[in-house]
Amino acid sequence: HLILMDVRMPVMDGYEATKQIKSRIQQREQEQQGNGEMSISPPDSPIPKIVALTASTIEGRRSFALLVGCDDFISKPFRKTEIFETLNKHLGVKYLYSNSADFISTGDRSNQSDSTSNAVLAYLPQLPAEWVENMKQVIRNADFDLIARTIEEIRDAHPEFAEILQDHLNNFDYQKILNLIAEAEESENADEGGTN
Repeated sequence: HLILMDVRMPVMDGYEATKQIKSRIQQREQEQQGNGEMSISPPDSPIPKIVALTASTIEGRRSFALLVGCDDFISKPFRKTEIFETLNKHLGVKYLYSNSADFISTGDRSNQSDSTSNAVLAYLPQLPAEWVENMKQVIRNADFDLIARTIEEIRDAHPEFAEILQDHLNNFDYQKILNLIAEAEESENADEGGTN
């Protein structure tokens, strides 16, 4: 029903994929009309909404995405709420939020994240400075696959920390990864200042 189309993909980029999808839909509708069928898509093959995702900050990307057939545009890195709002806007999806103790409130999540980051700070100063700089760069580029590969580089030496980073990545919490690294650098600098 809705496609989150990454603009940057190997072999065929998201714009070309969108054009092909829209072209096939149009062809299907023309064939149905030619056969005397109604042009309304059956429930098992709805016309999907296509939302372009890109880390590009170049002006005009939004207009270009709409021009090639995308129905909307989201810049990366994005917040989960942007995805929820887009689903609501294009599909009419409504959300029910539970007050159950099984669900952690936003405030609790923030506190949990802080305690998690404190627990893993001990790992970070041991990480190679080159890896830390590389991780910062790949996060700024919002390249999901490259971030995952960079995390894998330290998994053997720091499996628990790699898992925490992977969890943040799975939730598109790029900022939390950057925050962990920044806190670690501050901690390391403080330690160095104390030994002088």
